[in-house]
Amino acid sequence: KMFDLTTAGITSAIFFAFLVAILFKPKS
Repeated sequence: KMFDLTTAGITSAIFFAFLVAILFKPKS
């Protein structure tokens, strides 16, 4: 199931980027 694997990877990447954006959000 290459499609499912790719979709899961993209979702994880987006979630990870969102988490990093919150953690390292500039305090301004």
